[in-house]
Amino acid sequence: MPAAQSRSPLIPETVQTGPAGHPDIPMGWPAMNSVAHRILIVDDDPCILQVVEKMVQHLGCRTTAVATAKKALRVLSESFHDVVLTDYGMPWMDGCQLAARVKTAHPGIRVIIMTGHCEAEITDRLERPGLVDGLLLKPFNLDALRKKIETAITMESRSVKMGIRRRSLKNKPVGKATLAAS
Repeated sequence: MPAAQSRSPLIPETVQTGPAGHPDIPMGWPAMNSVAHRILIVDDDPCILQVVEKMVQHLGCRTTAVATAKKALRVLSESFHDVVLTDYGMPWMDGCQLAARVKTAHPGIRVIIMTGHCEAEITDRLERPGLVDGLLLKPFNLDALRKKIETAITMESRSVKMGIRRRSLKNKPVGKATLAAS
């Protein structure tokens, strides 16, 4: 089938049906492979947290949703996630501070920052190489979210090939990177 050749390697041939009448979820929307993709969503606004969680679930990913950066760090110490999708403006620890802590403690995890702030306002904070793997400007639609997650997961896959391996939780020391033998 010619259409399958143009599909992303992350999207299987199976198709989810979107809710009728929803403008951002067309009928026949392809689902991402949920077997390997776990997304941690962090936002202090409960309404946005719930909507983004439902969007990510609709893409076929497994989700964990928390309202604070502190809770996100605790979740990451207890379970593996492929991507952290975090709000930029949160109290006590913003998305950039969370990204820095995630990248230090869990170098294989990708971080995408969501923000309603002007991109120019946060560009200086995001200039540190490797701090974030994507920026989503609010409001965003399902297609923009899917593209950012696919890009982040593809980056994670390249990192695995370059030497960072997933660890089982019982063998995973918190805050330590496990590198593949060269």
